[in-house]
Amino acid sequence: MRYRIAVLIFSLAASGAPCAARSDPPADELIREVWVSRNPNLDDISHPETALAGDGRPPWIWLLGSKDIPPDLRDRPFRTHNIIAVEVDATGRPQGCSILRRSFDPRLDSIACDRALSVRYSVRYAAPRKPVARTHVMGIRWRVLTRAEDEARRELWAAMPPSPTPPRYVGGDELGWPRLAWRQGTELAEIPQLQRFYPAEALGREGTVSLELGIWPEDGRTECEIGASSGSLVLDRAACRVARKLDLRFNDACEGCLIQSIPLQFVWRRQGSHIRTPIRETWPPTRVPDSAGRVFVGWRAVKPDARPITRADFEPLRGARVTNSSFGARLVVDQRGRPQACDVSQSSGNRSVDERACALLVKRMRYTRRTDVFGDLTADYMDVRLDLDPLL
Repeated sequence: MRYRIAVLIFSLAASGAPCAARSDPPADELIREVWVSRNPNLDDISHPETALAGDGRPPWIWLLGSKDIPPDLRDRPFRTHNIIAVEVDATGRPQGCSILRRSFDPRLDSIACDRALSVRYSVRYAAPRKPVARTHVMGIRWRVLTRAEDEARRELWAAMPPSPTPPRYVGGDELGWPRLAWRQGTELAEIPQLQRFYPAEALGREGTVSLELGIWPEDGRTECEIGASSGSLVLDRAACRVARKLDLRFNDACEGCLIQSIPLQFVWRRQGSHIRTPIRETWPPTRVPDSAGRVFVGWRAVKPDARPITRADFEPLRGARVTNSSFGARLVVDQRGRPQACDVSQSSGNRSVDERACALLVKRMRYTRRTDVFGDLTADYMDVRLDLDPLL
């Protein structure tokens, strides 16, 4: 009898039956995820690994999900990835799929290609009315993690320093004039001599027209929207009439886009009329607005001569009660970088504290100059926040 029990135990162990010491985590303690990414500028299959660090954009962001993990792989932790290349024609239809990097399970490779061939892709335009075929190189990360692994990963992400991006100013910047932002997707193929288009009916009047010229990639339709008028209807209409005839091209292939646009300035003169095109923004900035030549500075920074606000500045209000220790304001900043006005965006709950904080910000803050996309010094807004706890 003892011999039979020993044989039975041995046979169970040999057959791979799970034992308590080596059991997988419960299914509800596992995090299942599938990430699909692609570098939008990468059509070269000679560097496929770049796709794993790319972005996710429709439709590939919804291409695969955790439901596509085979059932027998869902209940045990694993990590793997594969990379595929999908050939797409000029109409957005997939024509073929190849595996550039295989995962540990052939089924995952097959699932990735099957799904990639089942969707319709956005059309890419190399120029208006010129759709082109391309190759989508996509990286797919397949993972089943324990909750402990997921929490450790989130803690690691939270500890990473923020990326060095410029500060945000006003949400309407890219929609307003003078133009303070531009996506840089379109440029003029050739800048014509404007003087020959000066309208005779303008009778020698002069003025500057700021406008936005948009073009629809699929059929080349154009739209002209006046941003800042010259004060003369004749000159404004002439600017739009000429703008619609300009030859536009894309800096990069336009994929899945609706309308592409470019801001332009038409400077009408009796002699010497000309078109001003926007300046490309660089990060980090390599020049300042005071340097010679045109330069686009898209954001401001606090100058070294700005005086800090200290506890002594609030001495008359020491002990004042506030309902919110975080004070927010929007400063109107002139072309020189000096605040001219202050609007409270987040009140402390104490009017006297708000007024004192605004007065100090206008008096103490100093900013570098900035320009619009045409290189002209411009006024704008700055959002500022103060922590009142150490001040009151």
